[in-house]
Amino acid sequence: MVLAAPRRPATPAQLLAIARWLLDRFMGRCWLAAQLLRQLDDEMWLHRLREVSALSAIPLVACGDVYMHLRSRETLQDVLTATRLGQPLTRCVLALQPNAERHLRSRPASGAGLPVRTAGRDLARGGALRLPSG
Repeated sequence: MVLAAPRRPATPAQLLAIARWLLDRFMGRCWLAAQLLRQLDDEMWLHRLREVSALSAIPLVACGDVYMHLRSRETLQDVLTATRLGQPLTRCVLALQPNAERHLRSRPASGAGLPVRTAGRDLARGGALRLPSG
């Protein structure tokens, strides 16, 4: 079982190459991760992922790239990033997360930012995950 989370800004050609690779090795056991973190290109990114999903028949699944358990821990995450880089916090501006959206959410809340027609699966239980519309 594989959940592929391509890096932004992958081009459509790169996304198709990833899809082909997944299908060659994990047909029927792979998903594309749709990670929408309230960035400016979320809509375009989701559009690209939907195109690749439609062309390859690899389903999309809603997920988040979680860095912290609570939104309020963003400052701690910034300090950990600076420590990992061995730099003062003031010199790590470009390496820090742009917002606190990479926090753990409940299942209903994790899909709240996704548009209507985005479908996914609860991989842990193998059941359908219905995302809220709107």
